[in-house]
Amino acid sequence: MFLLRAAFWFTVVAVLIPREPGNGFARGSNDPAAQVLDSVRERTVGRLLQVKEELKLHERDTETSRIAS
Repeated sequence: MFLLRAAFWFTVVAVLIPREPGNGFARGSNDPAAQVLDSVRERTVGRLLQVKEELKLHERDTETSRIAS
């Protein structure tokens, strides 16, 4: 289980870490690997924002149902 957690967090950090222009992974690069990393980063951040919004809605609904009870 520890190895799975470590692999998960390593992947998250690797995807979300900002890339500097000098190391070959600059945003907007013509390198296919950089384009793949950019698309994965964009999808990951988009999904995280979506989950955050869903959690806010769920929390608001739960709070409303507590008040109604």
